[in-house]
Amino acid sequence: MRMLPWRGSRLALRSYGDGPAVTLCLHGFLEDSESFAALAKALPGHRLLAPDMPFHGMTEWNEDDRLRPEDLVEILMQCPELQTGRFGLLGYSMGGKTALSLFERMPERISHLLLVAPDGLRRDPWNDFFTRTLLGKRILRDTMHDPRWFNVLLDTLRRVRLVNESLYRFTISYLGDPEIRSRVYRVWMTLREFRPRRDRLTEIIQRHQTPVRLVFGRYDRLCPVRIGEDFVRRLDGQARMDILDSGHLLLRGKNVLSLAEAFPTLPAN
Repeated sequence: MRMLPWRGSRLALRSYGDGPAVTLCLHGFLEDSESFAALAKALPGHRLLAPDMPFHGMTEWNEDDRLRPEDLVEILMQCPELQTGRFGLLGYSMGGKTALSLFERMPERISHLLLVAPDGLRRDPWNDFFTRTLLGKRILRDTMHDPRWFNVLLDTLRRVRLVNESLYRFTISYLGDPEIRSRVYRVWMTLREFRPRRDRLTEIIQRHQTPVRLVFGRYDRLCPVRIGEDFVRRLDGQARMDILDSGHLLLRGKNVLSLAEAFPTLPAN
């Protein structure tokens, strides 16, 4: 475990493997760098670098202000493995948004993109409202303190089928735990500048001829398959998409071997 200093904080980072092909791996919400341990075992010849994002894992985060994608690039570039040559980017769930935001800022350094049930392929107006407007910030802060009114609203939306059952259960499970509510608020506010722009991404990927591989779970209701299909269409043959017989948890169990199979077809540094 390495600790990368930045201002008054330290970002934790794990390194797996010692091969010549380096891939930077970004984890999902309420996960951490250990999420990639099983994948690393299935990838001899690869080196995976996986940081713990703020308020996750072993990272010691003491900043009051937001973390910008440019700041994260500065922190990660302390790693000798990332200072020269090109490297891959893997983003899972929330880490998809993180990976895409980094890619926008240094596409010439990225050898390939592997997006696993990624967030960030479409704009999230609710996230924008709650993290970028005065009213939204106040509602988010008050709701994380006392979510009872939101529980009633969510139950109503489920009954009229404006919210699917998976999203309902996912949200209720978070809102029921005060500690997780606090982390939701801090993570949303700290990472609010990670807002990849789909049109710009499409243009950059095509201009740099960056290989893109997407992996979705057939039964995933949080990051549904249709989002990936739409992105692949926009890239006009430059991206490949795999659909696994799974839900959202694609870094576990038998899914790991399927993910590992995506790596050999991608270029090394």
